[in-house]
Amino acid sequence: MKHWTCNEEWIGDTAWIIGGGWSLRGVDLTPLQARKTIAINSSIFAAPWASFLFFGDRRWYAEHRKALADMKCRIVTNSPSVREPGLLFMNKVKAPPGISDDRSTLAMLWTSIGPSMNLAAHLGCKRIVLLGADLTAAPDGTTHHHKPHPWPLNPKWRAMQLESLGYCVKPLEKRGIEVINANPESAVPFWPKRPFADCLKEFT
Repeated sequence: MKHWTCNEEWIGDTAWIIGGGWSLRGVDLTPLQARKTIAINSSIFAAPWASFLFFGDRRWYAEHRKALADMKCRIVTNSPSVREPGLLFMNKVKAPPGISDDRSTLAMLWTSIGPSMNLAAHLGCKRIVLLGADLTAAPDGTTHHHKPHPWPLNPKWRAMQLESLGYCVKPLEKRGIEVINANPESAVPFWPKRPFADCLKEFT
């Protein structure tokens, strides 16, 4: 099947990436409806108006395939084992580097945040605001704002995801793309942190 080549549709814009972290539990995301958004996995059900949905795990797609049938967003995947009409397929390479220059390819290791940032870079954004990029657990031990995935969480998930995101830092800096983490309590150390409300006011 032919791979999709991403065009620079968001030149100079801010891309808002909606991750799955528990910090988004109860957060009103509707102010993002008119903005450039990429929802990751089950975050699409909290933001069904998102511009794009990215998933890289065939297990997730198999579980939610029927629920996605009426979604109006563009659905992007770099999973080599999912091939169905209506999806935008991109090549997958293993990080490092964390950001691929090939506009038909997304780099990925242990977290979908990395390839989602790669997608935003391909789209031409000047800034990325991360939401739900926590790498922490809630007081009750849960890690997501949505229904938990049915497969077990790797005990080393924090270290694995930190490794993955670390590979994205220099490639994004090289491209002049600013990254802001909209969770001041996030355990991701690589980018400055600002409250979501402040990001909404400052970044369009």
